[in-house]
Amino acid sequence: MISEITKVWHPPAGIGDNIACYVKVTLSAKGVVEHVALEQSSGVLAFDMAARAAMWRITYPRSLWGNEIVIVFG
Repeated sequence: MISEITKVWHPPAGIGDNIACYVKVTLSAKGVVEHVALEQSSGVLAFDMAARAAMWRITYPRSLWGNEIVIVFG
């Protein structure tokens, strides 16, 4: 998962290392992203938006299909 995330995750420039947010994704039984929601904000809108956008572009492993998962960005 880490390699997939690093392919698509590009945090905004100038954001400090102490920023983090939690994003939940719901995957269908076929691995299609059905829903992405911010679980905990970083307090920086641009960071949160970039994290949510990355969730739509990740290629998820089959073992996660049909589940909800939370990924921490930061």
